[in-house]
Amino acid sequence: MKITEHNKWFWLVLIIFATVFAYFKIIFFDFVYWDDDKQIFNNIYVSQLTLEHILHNFKFERFTFIPLTLYSVLFQIVGNNPFYYHLFSIIIHLINIILFFKVLNKFRFPLFVITFSTILFALHPMRIESVAWISEWKDLLFTLFSLCGIWFYLKMIENKKLIYILLYIIMIVFSSFSKIQGLLLPFSVVLIDTFIHRKFRLQFVLFNIAILFFVFLIYIFKVRVLMLLSIIIYIIGYKYKLFKLIYTIKIKPLHYVVFSFIFISIIGWFFYTKQLWFWEGSSKFILSDRLVFSGYALVFYIQQFFLPIKQIAVYSYPNFNGVELWTKYGPYLIIWIFLLIVSIWLYKKKFFVELFGILFFFINISIVLHFIPIEGRLFVADRYTYFAYAGLILSSSYLLNRFIENRFLIQIILKIFIIVVLSVVTFIRVDIWKNTVSLFSDVLNKRPNTSFAWLNLGSYYLGKKEYEKAGKLYEIALKLEPENSQTMLNKSLVHIALKQNNIALIYLNNALNYSKNNEEKSLILSTIGQLYAENGEVDKSLNYYNNAISIYSNNYKAFLQKALIYANVKELKNIDSAIYHTKKAIEINQYYADAYNTLSWLYLVKNDIAIARKYAFSSIKSNPYYALAYNTLGYIQQLEGKYDSALFNYHQAVSLDSTQIEIRKNRAWAFYQ
Repeated sequence: MKITEHNKWFWLVLIIFATVFAYFKIIFFDFVYWDDDKQIFNNIYVSQLTLEHILHNFKFERFTFIPLTLYSVLFQIVGNNPFYYHLFSIIIHLINIILFFKVLNKFRFPLFVITFSTILFALHPMRIESVAWISEWKDLLFTLFSLCGIWFYLKMIENKKLIYILLYIIMIVFSSFSKIQGLLLPFSVVLIDTFIHRKFRLQFVLFNIAILFFVFLIYIFKVRVLMLLSIIIYIIGYKYKLFKLIYTIKIKPLHYVVFSFIFISIIGWFFYTKQLWFWEGSSKFILSDRLVFSGYALVFYIQQFFLPIKQIAVYSYPNFNGVELWTKYGPYLIIWIFLLIVSIWLYKKKFFVELFGILFFFINISIVLHFIPIEGRLFVADRYTYFAYAGLILSSSYLLNRFIENRFLIQIILKIFIIVVLSVVTFIRVDIWKNTVSLFSDVLNKRPNTSFAWLNLGSYYLGKKEYEKAGKLYEIALKLEPENSQTMLNKSLVHIALKQNNIALIYLNNALNYSKNNEEKSLILSTIGQLYAENGEVDKSLNYYNNAISIYSNNYKAFLQKALIYANVKELKNIDSAIYHTKKAIEINQYYADAYNTLSWLYLVKNDIAIARKYAFSSIKSNPYYALAYNTLGYIQQLEGKYDSALFNYHQAVSLDSTQIEIRKNRAWAFYQ
């Protein structure tokens, strides 16, 4: 027995070393301009860690609240250095490997099953996206909390201590607030409980349902209201002996399957009505279309488990539906019949571990099988399998063990072979995630008709101010998807940067015609207004700003642009009106550094230096990387005769943006004085 235990830990250490080898170079990779920018360094609610920002993320980003909070904590320590974010990804993946290994040990599976399963969990190529992409801390964290939840459940049934019950409940909440797939943890644990006890324990099923409802209610009520509701429900249930009555009810496996389907449907309805998780573009596919998608997606995930040869970051939705969709993708629906036959066969053969693994996989992949619309632009994605594959890993390992049981030499050779092959494949494949260009270049090499990849790559070069290159990429994207309003808007920004306003107007008007989103329409209108303002057509400009605000009242940029007209146009000059509209922008976005900076200059015009200084500091506080705010503060200090302080802030401004000639002029004047 001691030798067996020693062997287990030897294999775990070997797996850890192989995983570090496979992934270590990602610590030198960059951020990817696909969510990394929006979620981390360009996200004011992450770049500044305040109670207000934490509460904002808890209210509006609940399914990713924990990853966003951890991003924010790390950002305060290391800033936007991707090295540490990638290092964190590797560490969490290693912790998940250890937890997975320990959970399997709890089930007392054979040594080969435990070690071989852990190898696949650690090094399967479908893991790469979750580990190498910083934005996918979601996968790593929800899996971490899910594995911890399973561990605490196993401890709970061992000794039934209250502490493990509470920890299990906390892990469900944490898992759910890391990624939406974490909501399925109670279903997974009920399946594990049934597997262990070989029967459905209705009391435990209802206990997990109660936890899920508690998680859902957090979206509606404040915590103190939830606590009061929980106490009331408990008192009523205790007084009328409802819990004892429920415990005596018998439930059959088929009943549980039907109930699970109904409950998942209720969850889907809840998400849909609350608009908590849906990308508006997914609504163009009707239910019958999504049924076809479910067959394709399931075939894809099973095929990729056994033969991961189609790996690509962007799997776009098909650009057809209806009869054509059913003709091309309909045959994939046979997978459901195949899985049903396999499940019945496994049950009759009493291959319960293999059946358990398949059901575990299905439960955890179900939420991304299109029965309810999936957020984002992707048809399928590697990252969706990070936790779900644990089921297929266990099934395949246990089935393989049946054929090579007691053939220890074959087991050792096979494990070493798989470790070497998978670690090398992963080591090579992770290079694709090195940076934005390498990622989307790989997508376009494999699927050149992916307009989303051309769009993202163009936006990367737009951010780098390589306008000509960005424009060419947008042109390709528009040829592939000629009605994409976002691409048209971005293309207009290229022409604006190149001082080609007339061409920009054409793209903006086309974008306005195709846009179906009021927020985007408002942005387009305010951009058109800005162009007319630059051309001196003030009346037209104001008209567009007013229209932008009328269709989307939270367009804070339109308010600021109106303010600049009242501040700068001689015929309409009204500093008080400019201040009013600037403050309206700040009411909508209290972290709008540009608006604070504008207010500072407006109060300087009114010779109110004290208030001007206050708003300059507010601008810097809102965005510590905003060069113009340091320039404004330096100018104010220069007026006050504080030349050393002024020079310090001018230096800061130049270090952040060396292209601003005005800042250099101000600094030169400060040196002269």
